[in-house]
Amino acid sequence: MGINGTRLFSTLYGKTLKVGRVQSPTLAALVSRDSEIKSFKKEPFYTVHIIKDKLDGASDPVKDKDTAEKLALSCKGKAATIVSVTEEEKTIAAPALYDLTSLQRDANRIFGYTAKQTLEYTQSLYEKKLLTYPRTDSRFLSDDMEETARRVLSTVRSAFSFIGEGGLDNYGKILNSKKVTDHHAIIPTMETGSADLNTIPNTERNILALVAVRLACAVGEPH
Repeated sequence: MGINGTRLFSTLYGKTLKVGRVQSPTLAALVSRDSEIKSFKKEPFYTVHIIKDKLDGASDPVKDKDTAEKLALSCKGKAATIVSVTEEEKTIAAPALYDLTSLQRDANRIFGYTAKQTLEYTQSLYEKKLLTYPRTDSRFLSDDMEETARRVLSTVRSAFSFIGEGGLDNYGKILNSKKVTDHHAIIPTMETGSADLNTIPNTERNILALVAVRLACAVGEPH
């Protein structure tokens, strides 16, 4: 790879690639970052904690274990003064309904399923009429589906006893026809209430439960 004027030339598999002066610094940054990632090595560090009455005072990271142990030892039996305490109240909004991508992400995090496996299990549940169409990029229901969502949630609560009933009434936040294209978000169907869930594979039952719980959470109160 060499530089000729303002153009960068590279021969790759017999092909010449030209990169102009605008792209050159961007390419250089990408190459540099890629090199940093490939040569990255994990460096362990240690943190000294003083814990008392649910308060946790932590030191800055210490690279050397002996230094950290000496710091911890120097604090042992000594008095510590709390200079100030800051208390904050934070709110986490209820999550949106599942589209295929967000369902695949959670199924991988919780059950270790690959994206392909999650699609296969979800497609199978759709063919069994237990889930709505899975290949969707929408996380909302259309405006006319509030009553459907209410009935479905009541049904899945009877199918999955671990889904609670408290504070489940914020249906307005999951309804938005403008954000629904060909297909709405993935939710269970009314067939869930009459199906024998013990007859479906555990992998599919996990996905069905995940989608059912997400519907309950989506209409719940903020945390």
